Amino acid sequence: MTSYSRQGGAALLVALMILTVVSILGVTAMKTSMFNAKIATTAQVSAIAFDGAESALAAVYDEAVYKPQSDPNFLIGALVSKYNIDTGNSIVVERCVGKNDVQLLRACNDADRSDSRNLLKAGSRTVMKGLASAPYLSTVSTTGGASVNFAWYEFMAVAEGEVDVFNMERINEQHFAKLGPAL
Repeated sequence: MTSYSRQGGAALLVALMILTVVSILGVTAMKTSMFNAKIATTAQVSAIAFDGAESALAAVYDEAVYKPQSDPNFLIGALVSKYNIDTGNSIVVERCVGKNDVQLLRACNDADRSDSRNLLKAGSRTVMKGLASAPYLSTVSTTGGASVNFAWYEFMAVAEGEVDVFNMERINEQHFAKLGPAL
């Protein structure tokens, strides 16, 4: 017959060692999981900010292509009408992208948000860099015998997507040119 008194608590020590090892593995797994969640959240927020900046650039492009150049209320018209040929100075036109792809004709303020979760603020600043004559279209005759001079207008747009809750900001830059009637 085996005597239980000779074991002297060996089972308790083995159980405590196993419990300690399992606890250490659990804490390590939990820390790894939390670290991975932080990385995934940072990647998602960075992508949201990048997409916001790209949306602001797309709004600038849409306005530059589809709105009339002669109207100073729109991007190209405002930049061309305020450009000083002698000094090369230009104004900065700011735009804010609101919800549902609505482009606000002003700079963003703290309350402006571009997404349904109210996290993203997206806006742009555009400036006219200069103009150059269009080599093959410098003068085109119209029906009445009058001629129209054309020029390449060069622009630079800088867009910002910001998720201020996470202190994340992405800035994208786009240079583009547009052919239009000379000043």
